[in-house]
Amino acid sequence: MKLLTFLLDGGTEPGVMIDDTWLVALNRWHDVYSIGEATPHSIKAMLEQGDGALDSIRSITHQVMQMAPKEMELAKQRHVLLKVSDICFAPPIVDPGVILMSGGAYRSHALEMKVKEPETPTGFIKSSHAVIGSGDAIQLPNVAPDMVDWEGEFACVIGRPCHDVSAVTALDYVAGYTIVNDVSARDWVRGLLSADGTPMEIARRAGLNHLGKQFPTFCPIGPFLVTKDELDLDNGLTITTRLNGKTKQSANTRDLLFRVAETVSYFSQWHRFLPGDVITTGSPAGVGFAAVPPCFMKGGDVIEVEVEGVGILRNRVAAPSGAVEGRAEEALWRLK
Repeated sequence: MKLLTFLLDGGTEPGVMIDDTWLVALNRWHDVYSIGEATPHSIKAMLEQGDGALDSIRSITHQVMQMAPKEMELAKQRHVLLKVSDICFAPPIVDPGVILMSGGAYRSHALEMKVKEPETPTGFIKSSHAVIGSGDAIQLPNVAPDMVDWEGEFACVIGRPCHDVSAVTALDYVAGYTIVNDVSARDWVRGLLSADGTPMEIARRAGLNHLGKQFPTFCPIGPFLVTKDELDLDNGLTITTRLNGKTKQSANTRDLLFRVAETVSYFSQWHRFLPGDVITTGSPAGVGFAAVPPCFMKGGDVIEVEVEGVGILRNRVAAPSGAVEGRAEEALWRLK
């Protein structure tokens, strides 16, 4: 199934696609037809309820597909069935508890960034307050607008509590997959890559680099959560990032240094992941920072990340909103 969250009447509502054009508004389905138990009001809540909630949604899609043409038309009039082109996406998981971003997971990306391939998965936590949906604007920050980069990433969404699990069983804890763009202000990358000195100084520079990924709107997620039964990870999935229609990243998940199961298992040694948490698999080569000459996003651009079988995460880029009082003179926090 392709699950989604969309904006409705000032809030959000979960839905499920029945084909490439139409979706079922799940809360409206229950309001109109009153069949079975009420659908949870978010995809995260569905995952928290376990497999039974997802089975109920599968049952709803089956009932819709069995509708006679007149019944189908009536469902459209009642706004139970909506055209996907008419809705505004929210992130499929509106409020993930943890967003764990993997780094250096493709050999090609490690090479272009001139860093050694990691021997184990590496990663960092990204703020859930940076999350936006497909179609929302990435806001260039006033304090660092000039080197904002993209990193298109395939990601999994946890479906049940997960701690200290093996790679053999890790996918049992995954509900499905989505797309994340790890938007990054690169102002501090050169300082990190050239870092030497004390461990504390290196850690400080690494911390500044991670802070450059935390700005509001710097974590687009979506447009769908595709349940794991829909995708064949063994054969690999094509991942492509386009800036204004021009391909910048093109890879296949077969090229990952660490597969989804290995990544989930590794980080679960420390983390206790809960339903709705998001774990990415890292970015392939083709980021703007490593281009010759470097290329970064600017106001008016459109950035798209497409993963085979999942969809296209599309966001426009908004120019800085304006100078923040005092910031022009207050530059000591920057690390050149």
